[in-house]
Amino acid sequence: VILGKAASGFTTGSEEAKYVRLVDDKQSWLVRGAVGAGGELKDWVDTTVMRVNTGEVKQVEFRHSDGDVLTLTKNGKDDKGNDRFEIADLPEGVKPAEERTVRYGATDLANVEFTDVRKATAQAKSVGEVMLESDKGLKVTYNVMEEGGQTWLSVKVVEKGSDTEAADKITARVDGWEFALADYKAKQFKKRLSDFLN
Repeated sequence: VILGKAASGFTTGSEEAKYVRLVDDKQSWLVRGAVGAGGELKDWVDTTVMRVNTGEVKQVEFRHSDGDVLTLTKNGKDDKGNDRFEIADLPEGVKPAEERTVRYGATDLANVEFTDVRKATAQAKSVGEVMLESDKGLKVTYNVMEEGGQTWLSVKVVEKGSDTEAADKITARVDGWEFALADYKAKQFKKRLSDFLN
């Protein structure tokens, strides 16, 4: 069915009306009711790349193409019962950001959604790699790439750990694809030590 413009003045109250026609038919019809068909990708597909329980994130390691490395590792709980993450190899005398900032820096990478998707091309320039490890031994690498001002991501399970079902589900979802990220999400994959200092 081809959906046309909304029609006004034909119904009473809050009821909606719209013009529609069949693909091979020149005749249009006025129908009652609303059809929730948006014009964006997210309206038609599940944009989830992968999801890991944020409470199961054990460690995240950022490896930039210039050799810079940043590791955030879970280290117990804070006084409110939230997971506490620490910055590995923090220079002496340097004050880290508040615990919540460091925690989000690690756990924000557990849930990823895309704005566009394409078959893997290996043409975009790699700017770094991020490794996420869960408490169950799942290890996932994100290859962070840039092309024409857009950040793309490819994902690979390198160790299944004890939750093989979850690992296999991720692999089936991501294998052979590259995913475009929204700007705010792309920044989360490009964190450096300076982002976690006061």
